[in-house]
Amino acid sequence: MIANTIFTLTAEAVINKALQTDLDSALLLKPLHGKSLLVEMTDWKLQILFLPVGNKIHLRINADTHADATLRATLQQFIAFARHASAPGALQQHKLQVSGDLGTLQAYQTLFQQLNLDWEVWLASMVGNTAAAGIGKSIKHLFNWQRKACQSTAKDITEYLQEEKRLLVGGEELEDFYQDLTQFRQDIARFKAKLNLLD
Repeated sequence: MIANTIFTLTAEAVINKALQTDLDSALLLKPLHGKSLLVEMTDWKLQILFLPVGNKIHLRINADTHADATLRATLQQFIAFARHASAPGALQQHKLQVSGDLGTLQAYQTLFQQLNLDWEVWLASMVGNTAAAGIGKSIKHLFNWQRKACQSTAKDITEYLQEEKRLLVGGEELEDFYQDLTQFRQDIARFKAKLNLLD
């Protein structure tokens, strides 16, 4: 519980510091007036309520309050989503559960995309510069390894289904099929033209 409180207070301080230094923060906060977002990290059993008040955002842990929008996922899914949040379909791709008002969710997404949040400085304030640099480097290596492993697995499965089981058509075979199909259409058109000449 103490770790969750420290985590939340530090996150709130980082967000509000970024809001203070951003010239457009008032414009970014305007659509959020009276709109709350609940972020639930299912693996940590942690709920964080984002509540804008004035020119700041307050964070509350496990608040028993109704939120306008809710995001549920594991911490790993949230981290993966944060790295690709601006990509189309990022919510579905990273398996975040969404409920509530989508307009509120989009307003929060716009806010966090436009704020320049320095998460490494935030992490350093919690664990120190050396540890934060090591953690950041480890996370980057983990994501690179995960990406490469997924790509390799997908390639292996595709090869297996194409070459061994013959359930999928390879690119070259598909191209040959399209060329044959085009040739067949042209042959039919010529045959039809000859039939019309005979009539």
